[in-house]
Amino acid sequence: MKKYFSLTRGQQIAVMVWMSVIITSLFILSVSYESRNLDAFKINPEDVEYVSLNKSNAQDSYISNNLQYEAEYELFFFDPNEIEIDQWIDLGFSQKQSQAIINYREKFGPFKAKEDLKKVFVISEEKYLELEPFILLEEKTENAANNSKKISLNLATTAELESLPGIGVKYAERIVKFRNSLGGFYTFNQLHEVYNMTKEIYLVLAENCEIDPESVKKINLNTGSKEEMDKHPYIKFEMSALILKERQKKKLNDLNFLIQNNVATSEEIEKLKPYISFE
Repeated sequence: MKKYFSLTRGQQIAVMVWMSVIITSLFILSVSYESRNLDAFKINPEDVEYVSLNKSNAQDSYISNNLQYEAEYELFFFDPNEIEIDQWIDLGFSQKQSQAIINYREKFGPFKAKEDLKKVFVISEEKYLELEPFILLEEKTENAANNSKKISLNLATTAELESLPGIGVKYAERIVKFRNSLGGFYTFNQLHEVYNMTKEIYLVLAENCEIDPESVKKINLNTGSKEEMDKHPYIKFEMSALILKERQKKKLNDLNFLIQNNVATSEEIEKLKPYISFE
């Protein structure tokens, strides 16, 4: 057993040399790793200042470029009835805004005067004032506006309403149907009660029509039938039933009893007043 583990003197020297080499190598590697690890955490103040300054400059440059991009358009003379979406973008509008202007022009156009562009909801007052000197259309004059013949909203036929820009068969029929059920309009605000009324259609009607409150048909609450009252959009069934009951007792002079019996509110009565009479 001993002969297998005993070493000659030469072998012992060789083992000692290799052990020295291994220990020395391990020590060198350890020192080198610690040196590199410490260097990784060393920060040069000049480098920090350089990075900080360049970061700030990059941000300032981005903001500056952004502002420059937003204002990067040049106004030119144009006819709003002829230019297409690319030219609207060149005038400073976004893609969506430009498409909205085109859609409005196709539906309600053409633009007849500079001021017509104000009706497009994506064109603000500030933007209009910026564009106005470059618009190749005539300005509206007071005389021209007064000389234009307006349509009587309470007497107009569906064909007359259809002749207005943007108002097709469906809108004309809805307006006439609601008008007839009311007995006539007494204010333009009532147009908002027409089914699916839009802001654009409302503006077209308000500009091209007129209302004669005297032409509104009224219901005599002392003699009118229940059927006649029930057909009116402002008179609920409970209201007509109580009116018939009260008028059997005495001649009606007001509708306060509807409020007292919680059948109608004061606002509803005020809304109804133009359509009723007691004589």
